[in-house]
Amino acid sequence: MEYLRARAKGLPVYVFVQRSILNIIPVWKDNPEGDFHSVVDSTSLFNFVTLMDSEGVWVFPFDIAQDIASMLRKQLAYLFLDSLQFRKRFKASGLPESLAALQGAPLRIVIDRPIIWEYRLFSEVLNQEIARAKQEKMDLRYQIAFGKGEHFDQFEVFSWLRRKSGELGRLISAAETIVNTALNEAMSPPGVPGDPEAIVYVGESWLPFIEKQYGGRSISRILMWMKTFDE
Repeated sequence: MEYLRARAKGLPVYVFVQRSILNIIPVWKDNPEGDFHSVVDSTSLFNFVTLMDSEGVWVFPFDIAQDIASMLRKQLAYLFLDSLQFRKRFKASGLPESLAALQGAPLRIVIDRPIIWEYRLFSEVLNQEIARAKQEKMDLRYQIAFGKGEHFDQFEVFSWLRRKSGELGRLISAAETIVNTALNEAMSPPGVPGDPEAIVYVGESWLPFIEKQYGGRSISRILMWMKTFDE
């Protein structure tokens, strides 16, 4: 579980396995049904080490505890050097304030500009925005809406429906503009570098723009209203 959490967060992973266990893995691969209880309590350990190797995770052998400490010192030194080099590139990039506020993968993409960086940047920013909308997703799932209630007399409900229909129409129109116009302009034509500020704007705007225009929990309120009207 610790390994999966670290991988999910993008944290560096260092796996240390006793050398005698690593040496027996080739034998286990040739005879997976054999009895290896004299070496390990469970052959699941062999599966785990093999999985680490297949996923490109460095597996370090050790004989004594000092071997682990020595290797960790080296790896931490590499991490520190990498952070210094990234900091140097960050300062030299001269990023505007809107991009300097980025964190994690989007910031690295903006600085390093790898292949098809425009699409990768949009994807990472969008993923972060979706993760931030977890509260709204839970509200919608459990049909929880906050805000003042409204009481209608006689035919006032039709006026209310017209207002809500107008809000929904503007919502759809704004979404179409962001996706079909703003995103295309931000990406730029083939062969022309995209606009990172515009890409970040689109990635950060298309999902939460409902909250910016109509206030918190608007997704839940509007969709729940639609569901209630259908019923």
